[in-house]
Amino acid sequence: MPQPSPDHRSTLLVWWHRRPVVTALVAAGVLALAIGAIAVVSSSGKKSVLTSAGAGTSDAQGVGGSGAPVATSPTFVEVTTTTLPLVLEVRGAGLTTGAASYDASKAIVSAGAVIGNPTNEIALDVQVNINLKDATGNIVKTETARISYISPGSEAYASDDFFLDDGAPRPVSVDAQVLAGSFQTGGIYDFAFSNVRYSSDQYNGQINGSITNPSGVNATQVHAQCALFNGASVIGGFYTFVDLVPAGGTSGFHGSNGLIPGMHPTSIKCYGTLSALSR
Repeated sequence: MPQPSPDHRSTLLVWWHRRPVVTALVAAGVLALAIGAIAVVSSSGKKSVLTSAGAGTSDAQGVGGSGAPVATSPTFVEVTTTTLPLVLEVRGAGLTTGAASYDASKAIVSAGAVIGNPTNEIALDVQVNINLKDATGNIVKTETARISYISPGSEAYASDDFFLDDGAPRPVSVDAQVLAGSFQTGGIYDFAFSNVRYSSDQYNGQINGSITNPSGVNATQVHAQCALFNGASVIGGFYTFVDLVPAGGTSGFHGSNGLIPGMHPTSIKCYGTLSALSR
C-alpha cells in the first residue's frame, strides 16, 4: 500500500486539528471506555452498577438533526449488600425444684431450655448457659449444656440438673443464653422420638421412650436431651446417651438424669445428636 507523502501527512494533521468537535467526541469515547473498565474490575461490599440509561448510545438525528453520534456519560448506582448475622433463639426455659432423695434437707433442680435454629444452615458446637435465678434476680447456680449440632429450622433441647449448696437461695426462674460455635451448609438427618413418657416414685423421676435412626448408618452413643412441659411452659429437662440406634431401626432408652420426682409433665419433646463418643 503506498505511504502518504510528508506533505500529505501534514495536511492530515492540519485537518485533524481544525476539527475540535471530532477531537472532543473521540476523547469522550475513550474516557467512557476507561470508566467502564474500572467498573468491571471493581469488587467489594459495594457494587458499582453501570446502567443502560444513555451509556453507549447515539441519537439517530444528532444534535440539531445533524445525524452526528452523541456521546453520553454513563450513570453509576451504588448497591450495598447486607448479610444478617446467623443467630440461635432461646424459645423457652424453666425449672422444678425438689428435695434430694438421699437428703430431704438438700434441694435439687431440674432445668431445661428450648433452643431454635431459624436459619437455613446447620448450627455446630452449640453452648447453652443455664442460669438459675432467685427471687431477687441474682444467679445462684450455673451449668453449661452442649448440643453437637442443630439442623436448619429445627428445635433442640438443653438440660441439666443442679444440686444446691446448703443454705443457698431457692431459684425461681431460668435465664438461658445460647451461642453456636459455627454454621455450615449441608444436609443432616434428625433422629425421631416416640412414646416418650415420665414416671416417678418417692425417690426418683424417670423417662422411657423410643428413638429411631432414619439414616443408613449405625449410630452409637447418641446424645438425647429432652424438655418437659406443663402446657406451653418448660418445667425441667432430661438427658441421656443411647448406646446404639441401628441404621433404619428403633431403640428404647430410659434414664433419670436431670429429673426429680413429682414433676408430672403434660408433654415431653426430645432432640438427639451424634456425640463426641459416637463411632
